[in-house]
Amino acid sequence: MTRQTALTHVALAALAALAAMNAACSKMSAPTDAGAPANATANTTADVAMPAAVTASPADGVVAATTAKHFHATYTIVPGTLYVPDGAGWSGVKFKNDSSRMLGEGTLTLTVDTGGRISGVSEGGPLGNTIIDGTADENTLLATIRRKDPSDMGLTGTLVATLAGNQLQGTMKLSESNAAVVREATITAAAEAGQEKH
Repeated sequence: MTRQTALTHVALAALAALAAMNAACSKMSAPTDAGAPANATANTTADVAMPAAVTASPADGVVAATTAKHFHATYTIVPGTLYVPDGAGWSGVKFKNDSSRMLGEGTLTLTVDTGGRISGVSEGGPLGNTIIDGTADENTLLATIRRKDPSDMGLTGTLVATLAGNQLQGTMKLSESNAAVVREATITAAAEAGQEKH
């Protein structure tokens, strides 16, 4: 066999192999479509159960007042205390707390509206002319006491009281504007006639 004849046989064998591969590929089936089943719907929201509506309710134990409450309170102011730490760094701090003024008894008025807002005033007495603002829930009243006329240098501070039925009892922590006088007070009151607790 000549070299040319051998090359011809090799070429024919390669062509035969290529033809066999093409035939095998043509017999392979196309991959199946992995799409959604025929009975699937485009919108599945109809099959989803909607949760029941939730109705908000007041927190347990909290009952809104149906009327405003008005209190005519009495208070008694006594000298307060100021804590000064021990130590060399505080040795020069002296607190006299003048006990000759801003003491004794007086009255003030408070109103708690249906939203729990506190408003009130005092006129005269050791507390002088003040404006009282704060908030209240069913059992507790918290308020600040500020001057009607800031230039009078009178007492300012805080009021914390508890409410049991129509009875109010609490304390005030007070000081003069320059802190030269520190005072404490007890306060008691009863809701005015016709103001029932709801």
